[in-house]
Amino acid sequence: MQVKFIEFLRQLEGFKFYCVIGRKKLKTFSTKHNNNETEFYFDIVHHLLKGRLNKEDMYYQVYLAARNKTTQGKLKSAIDKAIEKDNEKRNTPIAVKYNSEIVLSKDTPELSIVNYMLWALQLYILNGEKRFYKALVEKYNFILDLYDFEKYNNKNGGNYYTRKNIFEIEKAGVFKNDGYV
Repeated sequence: MQVKFIEFLRQLEGFKFYCVIGRKKLKTFSTKHNNNETEFYFDIVHHLLKGRLNKEDMYYQVYLAARNKTTQGKLKSAIDKAIEKDNEKRNTPIAVKYNSEIVLSKDTPELSIVNYMLWALQLYILNGEKRFYKALVEKYNFILDLYDFEKYNNKNGGNYYTRKNIFEIEKAGVFKNDGYV
């Protein structure tokens, strides 16, 4: 089943995949996110959306797989924060129109695309199993390894990977479990 779905994704046109890797480093988790998983989670959402919601004449639908229904306000806050940060860089701020919903994966089959793309990347990072990631590599438009300060350290943090600078485990800092939450 997995191989068939991977093959389906390889043939599927018309989607762009953007991803943020959020290493749960204990020091970063405690200083930047106040030891709060929700703050960590929505910081990742903020970085995922930053620079992506940039057309005033478009209506965006933002879906997040359900973790906890009480986080709807935090999702909206993360989206608003991304729009606000983007508008700080513009001469004329824009009014981005969007709807955000927290949905169950079973009710939103298109989230299966996201789940498989993330699964293939996670399998590559954690187990070194790269056949699924390599099969889908052309579908990854953008990967931000947000807290990779070992290999890339600037004031914005993270390491940016695109179709021209493809993510490869050898380019990233070591992924390990000690010191992570």
